[in-house]
Amino acid sequence: MLRLSCFALFVAGCLGSTGCDADPNAASASKGKKILICPECRLEYAYSDLLVGKPCPQCGPKGKKLEVAIFGETPTPVWQKAIAIGLVAIVVVQGSILFWLSRRGRKRKQAARAADPVLHCRCPYCKRKYKYHAHSSGQGVVCRQCKTAFVFPGLEPTGAES
Repeated sequence: MLRLSCFALFVAGCLGSTGCDADPNAASASKGKKILICPECRLEYAYSDLLVGKPCPQCGPKGKKLEVAIFGETPTPVWQKAIAIGLVAIVVVQGSILFWLSRRGRKRKQAARAADPVLHCRCPYCKRKYKYHAHSSGQGVVCRQCKTAFVFPGLEPTGAES
């Protein structure tokens, strides 16, 4: 789920900040700089008055004519923005659900701990101290120090019986 969220954020960043077919070198170029672009092969050339309106050198004389473009003036299409916003919304919803589930799990564990008190006892042979939960009373255990087996005692009655 985390990998999906990271992928969604990556795609949203790509779609939202630049176009999918944007040139990676275009980000380093200053805004407002004129360039020439071939509409057929998408090759970019430095602006020159000599090349304006002439066919693309790579496509040949039958290729389309070079068009003038200015950096920073091509807006991101609406559908790309919608996809980016949708992916970010999905990631936020996933994060909220994970936070809620983890918080709910912590509350359940705390309630279970409160209902199951911690008891203390000592090994009857070497007197080493042990902590255990009430649900473990009556369970057999081997002492870590003297390696003798004994049973955790249960809850002792608090009142006198008659």
